[in-house]
Amino acid sequence: MTLYKELSRKIKFGILRGDYPPGSRLPSLRVLAEQEKCNQATVKRAMQILGQEHLVSPKHTTGIFVTDDLLLIQRLRYKEQADLTRKLYERLMPLGYSRGEILIMIQECGYGRPV
Repeated sequence: MTLYKELSRKIKFGILRGDYPPGSRLPSLRVLAEQEKCNQATVKRAMQILGQEHLVSPKHTTGIFVTDDLLLIQRLRYKEQADLTRKLYERLMPLGYSRGEILIMIQECGYGRPV
């Protein structure tokens, strides 16, 4: 995966996790580039991807802002969860684990408490 795609995914997960709340201003391209130890062109390309997904939008001269569309964020969170869950099942079922066993494994990942 290219660096700008990795960065867009990292920022996307930050948005979906709430690290960047809806309607908030993201750090500048320069600051993000410094934080991620990459160049500003990489950050700009990552922002373009997030813009295509409608997660961020530039506001002329004031910066790049996270969408305030809570329904979009909720749908994207659900999609990520569904994709990750499907991948988990696809990797574990060929090893002979049943759906029930996989669910128990997921619960056990909650450090001894039900998830």
